[in-house]
Amino acid sequence: MIAAKALLGNSSWAAITLLASLACADAPPSQRGAVRADSAGVTLVHLPPGHADELPTLTTRLIFSTATLEDLQLGEARSLSARFINDTLWAVAQGQEIWLLTPDGTVVRKIGRAGEGPGEYQMILSLGITRDGNLLANDFMSGRVTEVTLDGEVRRIVPRLATYADGINNLPLTDLPGGRLLVLPMQWRPARAAFQGMEGERYPRDPVPLLVYDSTGAIVDSVARWPGIERHDGMVVPFARSVLHHNRDDAIAIGPTDSLSVSLFEGTALRLRLTSPRTTAAPDEAMRAARDRALVALMGELGQVVVDHQRSLPGPEHLPAVGGLVLDTEFNIWVGDYLPSGGVLRRWVRYGADGTPNALLRLPGRVDPLLPGPSELLDATRTHLLVLTEDEDGESFVEVHEVVGG
Repeated sequence: MIAAKALLGNSSWAAITLLASLACADAPPSQRGAVRADSAGVTLVHLPPGHADELPTLTTRLIFSTATLEDLQLGEARSLSARFINDTLWAVAQGQEIWLLTPDGTVVRKIGRAGEGPGEYQMILSLGITRDGNLLANDFMSGRVTEVTLDGEVRRIVPRLATYADGINNLPLTDLPGGRLLVLPMQWRPARAAFQGMEGERYPRDPVPLLVYDSTGAIVDSVARWPGIERHDGMVVPFARSVLHHNRDDAIAIGPTDSLSVSLFEGTALRLRLTSPRTTAAPDEAMRAARDRALVALMGELGQVVVDHQRSLPGPEHLPAVGGLVLDTEFNIWVGDYLPSGGVLRRWVRYGADGTPNALLRLPGRVDPLLPGPSELLDATRTHLLVLTEDEDGESFVEVHEVVGG
């Protein structure tokens, strides 16, 4: 999207998607969708079932893993953040530091240190990328957001965001003009007083609003909201549906896992809505048993307590349909199928900025048995992927894969 903007100057989003549509005019009928731009400048794409069945499949090869860096200990996957800044540089957060690396694993620089002053962090939970290519670091312990350049210069510090006082930590997505931020509340905890009431079909679901904060950390606008994680008595239910999101510069892709229904925003403006029906079956006993075993392996005795508590809960009538969402450096949207515990390979479909499907990818799946946590695909460029892996002790690693075919 941003690359297209650079070529077209101030041309509209509709013109960008028109060019992309023309480029795909010869695609097989199964890959075509109904594409139109309405009067509000929103492109609506509805694709039929099976639209990705005949797409070319990408192949990759491993070129680097953080397992080779003894000083880089990434810990638990759920609190890991790794992002491509551009085609030649990526960043990964480790506690109080941000490491900058090239795709082949060369360490370019380390940014940050432990502490509470400017450029210091207690625990970096997530990284965002600004429109200028700087980093937004979200400190989990303080609730503070810091914009820092790739040279380590602190550009601004946003104090605790308003919702932090309600016990809700946040995931900063990107910056807006005037020092504002687009932010989502984190789904890992039950909904608090600030965000009550979004009913699900069987279980209540945490509402997930896309919020605008000003430079002081105060909420100044709410853009939209989605049904998040399904819970029962505050606890996540088995095979819970949720909402996934990923950002790049001033663009945000977000959608619930119930079906393929992704909204792409440019700043606060909706630009694309991509939908396609997906029918999933109910979880069977083998899936339930695999999920219970994985939960106990992850959490030990507490995991068994959770399993015993949830045993009497009625199961969902359908599994989630989507299990991963990534917006890459060229603003392709990658959508991963839902993969239950015990699954091996996840299928990813790549869609262009106009919503046209253009490639398939299969990766060994990473599944969190309790929460809809990060999937195995963390980020992507045209030529490289950041892939999350874990060893038998739960230690996380980031691999760089090069796209070599497809």
